[in-house]
Amino acid sequence: PSQAEYTSGSVILTLTTDDPIGPCTFSSSMVTFDFYPSPVVDFTADSAAGCAVHCTNFTNLTTIAPPDTIASWNWDFGDGSAGSALKNPTHCFSETGFFDIKAIAISSHGCVSSLTKIQFIHIFANPIAEFTHTPIFITVVDPNVTFINQSSSDVNYWHWNFGDSTSLAPSTSSPVHEYSDQDTGSYVITLIVHNADGCYDTVSHQIFIGPAFTFYIPNFFSPNFDGTNDYFFGSGLGINKFDLWVFDRWGNMIFHGKDLYDKWDGKANGGSNKAQQDVYVWKVELTDVYNKPHSYIGTVTLLK
Repeated sequence: PSQAEYTSGSVILTLTTDDPIGPCTFSSSMVTFDFYPSPVVDFTADSAAGCAVHCTNFTNLTTIAPPDTIASWNWDFGDGSAGSALKNPTHCFSETGFFDIKAIAISSHGCVSSLTKIQFIHIFANPIAEFTHTPIFITVVDPNVTFINQSSSDVNYWHWNFGDSTSLAPSTSSPVHEYSDQDTGSYVITLIVHNADGCYDTVSHQIFIGPAFTFYIPNFFSPNFDGTNDYFFGSGLGINKFDLWVFDRWGNMIFHGKDLYDKWDGKANGGSNKAQQDVYVWKVELTDVYNKPHSYIGTVTLLK
């Protein structure tokens, strides 16, 4: 068909037979072909780039010459999803990369047109926020904590919230923070990271500032009841469970204290007579406030 015939909307084709001299008679047939306009597909998006998960609103700009209309649409978002049959769909991209977007329009007379925009949507990768800290067991004796950045390598911005109304940003990846040496308790530390594409991630971990753990035991005592060094016992902070054993030079146990407040008065096995002046072996097994066991062995001299 010529352009003029397309413009007019139809063309009549005529087939005529005129047999030479013979028995057949003249015959003619006419067929009218109608031409319908195809849709002119176009579309746009309100946000063609972003961080996963990124949701984009597509606006259909498809046109068609009246009186024909668009009967249906079909969208392919290039990410393996089911697509959409809406005129103006919204689609959320969870994978990273470039995506080709294809729109198909079908007219009221069944004419089909499509448009594919190559790499029309760009979804950036999100960074990964992570950190650990040292020491693992923190006490008020030394409440300095080093936070060790373990985020992904694309991170270029770190915002730390230390859980005690203080924060730090933007360029310190592994800060050292000092907590109060007066208060025990838990703190929630939050790290927010960004990369060069403006994508971010957040992670939070809890730390516990515990009471101090210390243990001390003397190396001599004199149970003469003069008010000075009359008892042998251990002392310390942050101790939950405690056992103390004392042995003579022959390996015989002569005292067992089952509590931090149990004291040896120098008498063998709770008898009435004091043990002889000598060097004795002691053993301590205890559990601190973090439920961590400790074991100690030493000697103590009993002086009369």
